[in-house]
Amino acid sequence: MKLPACIGEFARRAGFHLTARAAVLLAAGAAAVVVFRGPAASWAAVAWGAAWLAAVAADVLRSPRPTDLTWRRDLPPKLSIGVANPVTVAIGNPTGAPVTLRARETPPPSFAGERAFGPLTVPPHEEVEVALAFTPPARGLFYFGDVGVRTTGPLGLAGRAVRVPLRQEAKVYPDIVAVRSYALLARKGALAEMGIKRMRLAGEGTEFESLREYPKTTWRMLPWMIRGDDGFWRLPPGYPEIPLQFSLSARKPG
Repeated sequence: MKLPACIGEFARRAGFHLTARAAVLLAAGAAAVVVFRGPAASWAAVAWGAAWLAAVAADVLRSPRPTDLTWRRDLPPKLSIGVANPVTVAIGNPTGAPVTLRARETPPPSFAGERAFGPLTVPPHEEVEVALAFTPPARGLFYFGDVGVRTTGPLGLAGRAVRVPLRQEAKVYPDIVAVRSYALLARKGALAEMGIKRMRLAGEGTEFESLREYPKTTWRMLPWMIRGDDGFWRLPPGYPEIPLQFSLSARKPG
């Protein structure tokens, strides 16, 4: 069962969250008004709502503060494209009571991987590490954002919902390990076993980026060529250009 959108939005802005148990209790009070009509039912609904608000407020106040915990994210110095990179979120509890929480990691939107984790309990004066993995689709400089954390009070009605500041940059590079493995397989002649085979493509390798003629030579090709101060032979100024024809042939190397 869900709470009305206005109540959920107010809770989000106020820094707390309401559970499904709180929604069920609130709906039970509303059902009493429908079933038992009259002034008594109205007063009972008001009393029920006041008791519900008091219970929710007490649960929020008694829920652990995520900011009382210590948070650390461990990233590899260089992330690789197209592979699952390990990311560890370490949560320390310096308080004297265990803390149960749910959290959500915030990698760049284009990264693939499971973001939510929990519920998990951090014992007092201990540290818990959460192992995650994310796959970047492209190289470049990216940023991990803050971690969203929720804790719940002892009644299970409500709790705190905050964002722990943990912004961190991540540099993504091509997967060097994969490149090296391909090179090793190529030396071993094992690429065919992976389905990587040579293909003959028509037209490939026969395109030229540019083709031009040189207006000078290092030797006197024609009797009427003159030699310049730079030592190269050229046609005299104003002399008509001589059309040339040439052909290219290519053959498969040995």
